[in-house]
Amino acid sequence: MADDGFDDPGTGSGSTLPGGFRMAVAKELNALGFAVTKWHEAGLDCTSAQGKSHALGLTNLYRRAKNADRGVWPELIRDFLKVIVSSRDNDIRVPDDLAEVADRLIVRIGAPFPAGGTAPWFQPLPGTDLVTSLVIDSEQYMTYVTRDMIEKSTRPPGEWLDRALENLRAAAPSTWLRELHAESGVLVGHANDSYDAARALVLGDLRDPGPGGWLVAVPARDWLFALPVSPAKVAYFHLLKILAEKNHAREPYPISNKVYWVRGRQWQILSIEIEGGTVRLSPSPEFAAALGFANDGEDPGGATAG
Repeated sequence: MADDGFDDPGTGSGSTLPGGFRMAVAKELNALGFAVTKWHEAGLDCTSAQGKSHALGLTNLYRRAKNADRGVWPELIRDFLKVIVSSRDNDIRVPDDLAEVADRLIVRIGAPFPAGGTAPWFQPLPGTDLVTSLVIDSEQYMTYVTRDMIEKSTRPPGEWLDRALENLRAAAPSTWLRELHAESGVLVGHANDSYDAARALVLGDLRDPGPGGWLVAVPARDWLFALPVSPAKVAYFHLLKILAEKNHAREPYPISNKVYWVRGRQWQILSIEIEGGTVRLSPSPEFAAALGFANDGEDPGGATAG
């Protein structure tokens, strides 16, 4: 096999990204007419042939690449860079009124945005450590709705959020949710269209879990795991925690390693600890009541991690 240089360790970059991966990225950037000017811990600065500067974060791309065969790295990297560079080199028209793009508004779920810069509009998701935000979806990339765009619109944020939720429900593939584990009944949603985790917000509309609601894990943007809440499923609750931890650590666009109880529009973090093969569930009084247990501080039913 010809030496493609991807295994070169690289030196003196100041980046924690492997040298072979950096070399592969630099090669594809050069092919697109860009030159790397500086490497950072998890990204790079580059310039176009016209002298325009860009700062690119590579953490999510690397998470995808390290789980893929190196033979597909060039295509994987090239597709990523084409979208990013295109969205930044071409002027993306920001609508004067969100009504112009109402049919393309989608709600997203994720960790809070860092302070500073042109922050997207977002609001906390009550009962969680997460936030909801709005994006304008398009074929190749999406654009976050900013506070300025909300302020310039003629409607309150809640109306845009309702429309985005409606669009999210309508866009869900009919076969999106499938059984992952027959014995436990754990379900997985992985359409890989950037909105899998967000569908936790409308999961009860897409599939009825019964009176107990859903337990959900949203470890990353493109993954959702769910289990209907019932006393018969207590012994399997810990599986969602395992899935949350595992996929949050390895998947691109990580969101949370926690498990959430979702009933209607109400969300709540469910504390699940796994240590030495022992599972400890610390339910709230409301969750214990939904299961028909008195919350005396004990694990309702107990479980052993598999």
